[in-house]
Amino acid sequence: MTNIAGSDHMANLMGVLGRLDAGASLAVKSEVASKVCDEMNAGIFGPGETRIAAEILEILSYGMEGDLRKIISAKLCRHPALPHDLAVRLAGDVLEVALPVLEFSFVLSDDDLSEIIKSTTEVAKQQAIAKRKPLSYRLVDELINRREKSVVKTVLGNSEAYISSRSAEKIIADFKSSDDVLQALVDRGNLPLELVERMVTMVSGKIRRQLVEEYRISADIAADLSEDAHDEMVLSHAQRKKIEEINNLVRHLHENRKLNFTLILRALCKGDLEFFTSGISCIANIPKSNVHKLIHDKSFMGFQALYKAANLPENLYEATKILLRFAIAEEENPGSGEDYAARMVKNVTAAGYDDTVTNMKYLLALINGTTGEGRGGNATLH
Repeated sequence: MTNIAGSDHMANLMGVLGRLDAGASLAVKSEVASKVCDEMNAGIFGPGETRIAAEILEILSYGMEGDLRKIISAKLCRHPALPHDLAVRLAGDVLEVALPVLEFSFVLSDDDLSEIIKSTTEVAKQQAIAKRKPLSYRLVDELINRREKSVVKTVLGNSEAYISSRSAEKIIADFKSSDDVLQALVDRGNLPLELVERMVTMVSGKIRRQLVEEYRISADIAADLSEDAHDEMVLSHAQRKKIEEINNLVRHLHENRKLNFTLILRALCKGDLEFFTSGISCIANIPKSNVHKLIHDKSFMGFQALYKAANLPENLYEATKILLRFAIAEEENPGSGEDYAARMVKNVTAAGYDDTVTNMKYLLALINGTTGEGRGGNATLH
Protein backbone atom coordinates (compact mmCIF):
# COMPACT_ATOMS: atom_id res chain seq x y z
CA MET A 1 0.00 0.00 0.00
CA THR A 2 1.11 3.57 -0.63
CA ASN A 3 2.69 5.18 2.44
CA ILE A 4 0.17 7.74 3.66
CA ALA A 5 2.86 9.36 5.79
CA GLY A 6 4.66 10.53 2.65
CA SER A 7 5.04 14.14 1.57
CA ASP A 8 1.70 14.46 -0.21
CA HIS A 9 -0.86 13.15 2.29
CA MET A 10 -3.90 14.38 0.37
CA ALA A 11 -2.81 12.65 -2.86
CA ASN A 12 -2.13 9.45 -0.96
CA LEU A 13 -5.54 9.56 0.68
CA MET A 14 -7.24 10.05 -2.67
CA GLY A 15 -5.31 7.03 -3.91
CA VAL A 16 -6.59 5.01 -0.99
CA LEU A 17 -10.15 5.97 -1.89
CA GLY A 18 -9.53 4.60 -5.37
CA ARG A 19 -8.60 1.22 -3.95
CA LEU A 20 -11.90 0.85 -2.12
CA ASP A 21 -13.96 -0.28 -5.07
CA ALA A 22 -16.60 -2.97 -4.91
CA GLY A 23 -14.04 -5.68 -5.54
CA ALA A 24 -11.66 -4.75 -2.73
CA SER A 25 -10.88 -7.75 -0.53
CA LEU A 26 -11.33 -7.83 3.23
CA ALA A 27 -7.54 -7.95 3.59
CA VAL A 28 -7.15 -4.72 1.58
CA LYS A 29 -9.95 -2.99 3.48
CA SER A 30 -8.46 -4.08 6.82
CA GLU A 31 -5.05 -2.77 5.77
CA VAL A 32 -6.57 0.54 4.71
CA ALA A 33 -8.63 0.88 7.90
CA SER A 34 -5.66 0.12 10.15
CA LYS A 35 -3.27 2.43 8.27
CA VAL A 36 -5.67 5.38 8.13
CA CYS A 37 -6.42 5.04 11.85
CA ASP A 38 -2.70 4.86 12.68
CA GLU A 39 -1.95 7.97 10.65
CA MET A 40 -4.82 9.87 12.28
CA ASN A 41 -3.48 8.93 15.70
CA ALA A 42 -0.01 10.06 14.62
CA GLY A 43 -1.42 13.54 14.04
CA ILE A 44 0.18 14.06 10.61
CA PHE A 45 -3.01 15.22 8.84
CA GLY A 46 -4.23 18.75 8.44
CA PRO A 47 -7.96 19.60 8.66
CA GLY A 48 -8.67 18.79 5.00
CA GLU A 49 -6.80 15.49 5.14
CA THR A 50 -8.55 14.57 8.38
CA ARG A 51 -11.92 15.04 6.66
CA ILE A 52 -10.87 12.74 3.80
CA ALA A 53 -9.59 10.15 6.28
CA ALA A 54 -12.90 10.32 8.14
CA GLU A 55 -14.79 9.77 4.89
CA ILE A 56 -12.68 6.68 4.17
CA LEU A 57 -13.54 5.26 7.58
CA GLU A 58 -17.24 6.07 7.08
CA ILE A 59 -17.19 4.10 3.80
CA LEU A 60 -15.49 1.14 5.47
CA SER A 61 -17.87 1.17 8.46
CA TYR A 62 -20.98 0.75 6.32
CA GLY A 63 -19.85 -2.62 4.99
CA MET A 64 -20.97 -5.98 6.30
CA GLU A 65 -17.54 -6.74 7.72
CA GLY A 66 -17.67 -6.30 11.49
CA ASP A 67 -13.90 -6.73 11.68
CA LEU A 68 -13.42 -3.35 9.99
CA ARG A 69 -15.59 -1.56 12.54
CA LYS A 70 -13.73 -3.37 15.30
CA ILE A 71 -10.43 -1.99 13.95
CA ILE A 72 -11.83 1.55 13.77
CA SER A 73 -13.34 1.34 17.26
CA ALA A 74 -10.21 -0.07 18.88
CA LYS A 75 -7.81 2.38 17.22
CA LEU A 76 -9.87 5.60 17.28
CA CYS A 77 -11.94 5.24 20.46
CA ARG A 78 -9.91 8.05 22.05
CA HIS A 79 -9.50 10.24 18.94
CA PRO A 80 -11.36 13.59 19.00
CA ALA A 81 -11.73 13.58 15.18
CA LEU A 82 -13.78 10.39 15.09
CA PRO A 83 -16.96 11.50 13.27
CA HIS A 84 -19.87 11.83 15.67
CA ASP A 85 -22.31 9.85 13.52
CA LEU A 86 -19.76 7.07 13.17
CA ALA A 87 -19.12 7.05 16.94
CA VAL A 88 -22.86 6.69 17.59
CA ARG A 89 -23.16 3.81 15.12
CA LEU A 90 -20.14 2.06 16.61
CA ALA A 91 -21.63 2.47 20.11
CA GLY A 92 -24.78 0.71 18.95
CA ASP A 93 -22.89 -2.16 17.31
CA VAL A 94 -22.03 -5.59 18.70
CA LEU A 95 -20.14 -5.62 21.97
CA GLU A 96 -16.63 -6.11 20.59
CA VAL A 97 -17.13 -3.01 18.44
CA ALA A 98 -19.12 -0.89 20.88
CA LEU A 99 -17.29 -1.29 24.19
CA PRO A 100 -14.10 0.72 23.45
CA VAL A 101 -16.11 3.66 22.12
CA LEU A 102 -18.57 3.56 25.00
CA GLU A 103 -15.79 3.61 27.57
CA PHE A 104 -13.31 6.02 26.01
CA SER A 105 -14.80 8.21 23.26
CA PHE A 106 -15.66 11.75 24.28
CA VAL A 107 -17.09 12.37 20.84
CA LEU A 108 -20.19 10.83 22.42
CA SER A 109 -22.16 13.37 24.41
CA ASP A 110 -24.04 12.78 27.66
CA ASP A 111 -27.22 12.88 25.58
CA ASP A 112 -25.90 10.08 23.35
CA LEU A 113 -24.85 7.98 26.32
CA SER A 114 -28.08 8.65 28.20
CA GLU A 115 -30.09 7.32 25.26
CA ILE A 116 -27.94 4.18 25.16
CA ILE A 117 -28.33 3.61 28.91
CA LYS A 118 -32.11 3.90 28.63
CA SER A 119 -32.47 1.73 25.53
CA THR A 120 -29.93 -1.05 25.89
CA THR A 121 -30.51 -4.31 27.74
CA GLU A 122 -26.84 -5.27 27.44
CA VAL A 123 -25.23 -4.99 30.85
CA ALA A 124 -21.74 -4.93 29.31
CA LYS A 125 -22.56 -1.67 27.53
CA GLN A 126 -23.82 -0.12 30.76
CA GLN A 127 -20.64 -1.26 32.50
CA ALA A 128 -18.47 0.27 29.78
CA ILE A 129 -20.20 3.62 30.29
CA ALA A 130 -19.83 3.20 34.06
CA LYS A 131 -16.04 3.02 33.59
CA ARG A 132 -15.79 6.40 31.82
CA LYS A 133 -13.48 8.95 33.44
CA PRO A 134 -14.89 11.33 34.37
CA LEU A 135 -18.49 10.18 34.68
CA SER A 136 -21.04 12.97 35.15
CA TYR A 137 -23.67 13.17 37.89
CA ARG A 138 -26.35 12.74 35.22
CA LEU A 139 -24.94 9.50 33.83
CA VAL A 140 -24.29 8.15 37.32
CA ASP A 141 -27.93 8.78 38.24
CA GLU A 142 -29.19 7.09 35.10
CA LEU A 143 -26.94 4.06 35.52
CA ILE A 144 -27.99 3.65 39.15
CA ASN A 145 -31.64 3.94 38.17
CA ARG A 146 -31.24 0.72 36.15
CA ARG A 147 -30.68 -1.12 39.46
CA GLU A 148 -28.21 -3.52 37.88
CA LYS A 149 -25.93 -4.63 40.69
CA SER A 150 -22.78 -5.21 38.64
CA VAL A 151 -23.17 -1.79 36.99
CA VAL A 152 -23.65 -0.04 40.32
CA LYS A 153 -20.51 -1.72 41.65
CA THR A 154 -18.62 -0.58 38.55
CA VAL A 155 -19.78 3.00 39.14
CA LEU A 156 -18.69 2.83 42.78
CA GLY A 157 -15.29 1.50 41.71
CA ASN A 158 -14.78 4.44 39.35
CA SER A 159 -12.78 7.06 41.26
CA GLU A 160 -13.86 9.74 38.79
CA ALA A 161 -17.58 9.05 38.94
CA TYR A 162 -19.46 11.99 40.43
CA ILE A 163 -21.91 10.48 42.89
CA SER A 164 -24.45 12.82 44.45
CA SER A 165 -25.97 12.35 47.90
CA ARG A 166 -29.23 11.50 46.17
CA SER A 167 -27.58 8.72 44.19
CA ALA A 168 -25.83 7.39 47.28
CA GLU A 169 -29.15 7.32 49.13
CA LYS A 170 -30.74 5.40 46.25
CA ILE A 171 -27.90 2.87 46.32
CA ILE A 172 -28.45 2.31 50.04
CA ALA A 173 -32.21 1.95 49.53
CA ASP A 174 -31.92 -0.43 46.56
CA PHE A 175 -29.05 -2.56 47.87
CA LYS A 176 -29.46 -2.44 51.64
CA SER A 177 -29.17 -6.23 51.77
CA SER A 178 -26.10 -6.43 49.50
CA ASP A 179 -22.99 -6.19 51.63
CA ASP A 180 -20.71 -6.10 48.59
CA VAL A 181 -22.43 -2.99 47.21
CA LEU A 182 -22.46 -1.26 50.60
CA GLN A 183 -18.80 -2.21 51.00
CA ALA A 184 -17.99 -0.55 47.67
CA LEU A 185 -19.86 2.58 48.78
CA VAL A 186 -17.95 2.70 52.07
CA ASP A 187 -14.65 2.15 50.24
CA ARG A 188 -15.18 5.39 48.30
CA GLY A 189 -14.98 7.34 51.55
CA ASN A 190 -16.09 10.92 52.28
CA LEU A 191 -19.74 9.96 52.75
CA PRO A 192 -22.28 12.61 53.78
CA LEU A 193 -23.03 12.64 57.49
CA GLU A 194 -26.64 11.58 57.20
CA LEU A 195 -25.62 8.55 55.14
CA VAL A 196 -22.92 7.55 57.62
CA GLU A 197 -25.48 7.77 60.40
CA ARG A 198 -27.89 5.59 58.44
CA MET A 199 -25.31 3.01 57.38
CA VAL A 200 -23.97 2.47 60.87
CA THR A 201 -27.42 1.35 61.95
CA MET A 202 -27.79 -1.21 59.13
CA VAL A 203 -24.39 -2.75 58.40
CA SER A 204 -22.48 -5.32 60.38
CA GLY A 205 -19.20 -7.16 60.58
CA LYS A 206 -16.37 -5.97 58.33
CA ILE A 207 -18.21 -2.92 56.99
CA ARG A 208 -19.05 -1.65 60.47
CA ARG A 209 -15.44 -2.15 61.57
CA GLN A 210 -14.30 -0.14 58.56
CA LEU A 211 -16.69 2.67 59.44
CA VAL A 212 -15.36 2.61 62.99
CA GLU A 213 -11.77 2.97 61.77
CA GLU A 214 -12.25 5.42 58.90
CA TYR A 215 -14.85 7.67 60.49
CA ARG A 216 -13.48 7.36 64.03
CA ILE A 217 -16.68 5.95 65.42
CA SER A 218 -16.39 4.75 68.98
CA ALA A 219 -16.20 1.02 69.56
CA ASP A 220 -19.36 1.29 71.67
CA ILE A 221 -21.35 2.22 68.56
CA ALA A 222 -20.00 -0.72 66.61
CA ALA A 223 -20.82 -3.15 69.41
CA ASP A 224 -24.08 -1.69 70.68
CA LEU A 225 -25.84 1.26 69.08
CA SER A 226 -27.18 2.67 72.29
CA GLU A 227 -28.69 6.11 72.19
CA ASP A 228 -25.67 7.66 73.90
CA ALA A 229 -23.19 6.03 71.53
CA HIS A 230 -25.29 6.99 68.51
CA ASP A 231 -25.34 10.63 69.67
CA GLU A 232 -21.59 10.66 70.20
CA MET A 233 -21.00 9.31 66.70
CA VAL A 234 -23.30 11.88 65.09
CA LEU A 235 -21.70 14.81 66.92
CA SER A 236 -18.18 13.57 66.30
CA HIS A 237 -18.80 13.68 62.55
CA ALA A 238 -20.69 16.97 62.70
CA GLN A 239 -17.72 18.76 64.25
CA ARG A 240 -15.61 17.96 61.15
CA LYS A 241 -18.14 19.12 58.56
CA LYS A 242 -19.33 22.32 56.91
CA ILE A 243 -22.33 24.31 58.16
CA GLU A 244 -24.65 23.25 55.33
CA GLU A 245 -23.78 19.58 55.91
CA ILE A 246 -24.59 19.99 59.61
CA ASN A 247 -27.93 21.60 58.73
CA ASN A 248 -28.73 18.71 56.38
CA LEU A 249 -27.86 16.16 59.05
CA VAL A 250 -30.01 17.87 61.68
CA ARG A 251 -32.96 18.05 59.27
CA HIS A 252 -32.48 14.37 58.43
CA LEU A 253 -32.50 13.44 62.12
CA HIS A 254 -35.57 15.60 62.79
CA GLU A 255 -37.52 14.15 59.85
CA ASN A 256 -36.77 10.64 61.11
CA ARG A 257 -37.69 11.50 64.72
CA LYS A 258 -34.13 11.02 65.94
CA LEU A 259 -33.50 14.60 67.00
CA ASN A 260 -34.12 15.07 70.71
CA PHE A 261 -33.06 17.57 73.34
CA THR A 262 -30.44 15.21 74.77
CA LEU A 263 -28.62 15.15 71.44
CA ILE A 264 -28.91 18.92 71.09
CA LEU A 265 -27.67 19.37 74.65
CA ARG A 266 -24.71 17.09 73.95
CA ALA A 267 -23.80 19.37 71.06
CA LEU A 268 -23.78 22.37 73.39
CA CYS A 269 -21.64 20.45 75.88
CA LYS A 270 -19.11 19.89 73.11
CA GLY A 271 -19.19 23.56 72.14
CA ASP A 272 -20.87 22.81 68.81
CA LEU A 273 -23.06 25.90 68.56
CA GLU A 274 -23.89 25.24 64.90
CA PHE A 275 -25.50 21.88 65.70
CA PHE A 276 -27.13 23.32 68.83
CA THR A 277 -28.60 26.29 66.91
CA SER A 278 -29.79 24.15 64.01
CA GLY A 279 -31.31 21.62 66.41
CA ILE A 280 -33.25 24.24 68.37
CA SER A 281 -34.41 25.74 65.07
CA CYS A 282 -35.87 22.40 63.98
CA ILE A 283 -37.67 21.44 67.17
CA ALA A 284 -38.98 25.00 67.75
CA ASN A 285 -39.84 25.45 64.07
CA ILE A 286 -38.15 28.85 64.02
CA PRO A 287 -35.76 30.02 61.27
CA LYS A 288 -32.15 29.37 62.18
CA SER A 289 -31.20 33.02 61.64
CA ASN A 290 -33.75 34.06 64.27
CA VAL A 291 -32.58 31.35 66.66
CA HIS A 292 -29.01 32.58 66.28
CA LYS A 293 -30.06 36.12 67.30
CA LEU A 294 -32.08 34.89 70.29
CA ILE A 295 -29.25 32.67 71.51
CA HIS A 296 -26.77 35.56 71.34
CA ASP A 297 -29.05 37.99 73.17
CA LYS A 298 -26.77 39.10 76.02
CA SER A 299 -29.69 39.51 78.40
CA PHE A 300 -30.68 35.87 77.73
CA MET A 301 -34.30 36.98 77.63
CA GLY A 302 -34.37 35.87 74.00
CA PHE A 303 -32.98 32.45 74.88
CA GLN A 304 -35.50 32.04 77.70
CA ALA A 305 -38.37 32.71 75.29
CA LEU A 306 -36.83 30.36 72.73
CA TYR A 307 -36.38 27.64 75.35
CA LYS A 308 -40.06 27.83 76.26
CA ALA A 309 -41.15 27.93 72.63
CA ALA A 310 -39.22 24.72 72.02
CA ASN A 311 -40.98 23.11 75.03
CA LEU A 312 -37.66 22.04 76.57
CA PRO A 313 -37.28 20.64 80.13
CA GLU A 314 -37.70 23.40 82.71
CA ASN A 315 -35.38 21.65 85.19
CA LEU A 316 -32.46 22.02 82.77
CA TYR A 317 -32.92 25.65 81.81
CA GLU A 318 -30.52 27.27 84.30
CA ALA A 319 -27.76 24.72 83.68
CA THR A 320 -28.22 25.00 79.93
CA LYS A 321 -28.11 28.80 80.06
CA ILE A 322 -24.80 28.71 81.92
CA LEU A 323 -23.23 26.30 79.45
CA LEU A 324 -24.51 28.44 76.58
CA ARG A 325 -22.91 31.52 78.12
CA PHE A 326 -19.57 29.72 78.39
CA ALA A 327 -19.90 28.32 74.86
CA ILE A 328 -20.55 31.78 73.38
CA ALA A 329 -17.58 33.20 75.29
CA GLU A 330 -15.44 30.36 73.95
CA GLU A 331 -16.69 31.06 70.42
CA GLU A 332 -15.75 34.73 70.70
CA ASN A 333 -12.40 34.10 72.40
CA PRO A 334 -11.23 30.47 71.95
CA GLY A 335 -9.12 29.14 74.77
CA SER A 336 -5.84 27.30 74.38
CA GLY A 337 -3.95 24.57 76.16
CA GLU A 338 -6.53 22.15 77.54
CA ASP A 339 -9.25 20.78 75.29
CA TYR A 340 -12.71 22.28 75.25
CA ALA A 341 -14.24 19.80 77.68
CA ALA A 342 -11.53 20.40 80.27
CA ARG A 343 -11.91 24.17 80.00
CA MET A 344 -15.68 23.94 80.32
CA VAL A 345 -15.52 21.75 83.41
CA LYS A 346 -12.95 24.09 84.96
CA ASN A 347 -15.15 27.14 84.35
CA VAL A 348 -18.23 25.46 85.81
CA THR A 349 -16.52 24.11 88.91
CA ALA A 350 -14.50 27.30 89.53
CA ALA A 351 -17.76 29.23 89.77
CA GLY A 352 -19.27 26.58 92.04
CA TYR A 353 -22.13 25.91 89.62
CA ASP A 354 -21.70 22.16 89.98
CA ASP A 355 -22.99 22.47 93.55
CA THR A 356 -25.44 25.36 93.24
CA VAL A 357 -27.26 24.83 89.93
CA THR A 358 -29.85 22.08 89.53
CA ASN A 359 -28.73 19.25 87.22
CA MET A 360 -25.37 20.85 86.46
CA LYS A 361 -23.64 17.60 87.46
CA TYR A 362 -25.69 15.83 84.81
CA LEU A 363 -24.42 18.27 82.19
CA LEU A 364 -20.87 17.86 83.43
CA ALA A 365 -21.31 14.14 82.88
CA LEU A 366 -22.37 14.87 79.29
CA ILE A 367 -19.27 17.01 78.84
CA ASN A 368 -17.11 14.17 80.10
CA GLY A 369 -18.92 11.61 77.93
CA THR A 370 -20.73 9.78 80.72
CA THR A 371 -24.40 10.01 81.67
CA GLY A 372 -25.14 7.06 83.89
CA GLU A 373 -23.73 4.15 85.80
CA GLY A 374 -23.76 1.94 82.72
CA ARG A 375 -21.37 4.30 80.93
CA GLY A 376 -18.88 4.92 83.66
CA GLY A 377 -20.55 7.82 85.47
CA ASN A 378 -22.88 8.38 88.36
CA ALA A 379 -24.74 11.52 87.34
CA THR A 380 -28.50 11.51 87.72
CA LEU A 381 -31.13 13.86 86.36
CA HIS A 382 -33.43 15.59 88.86
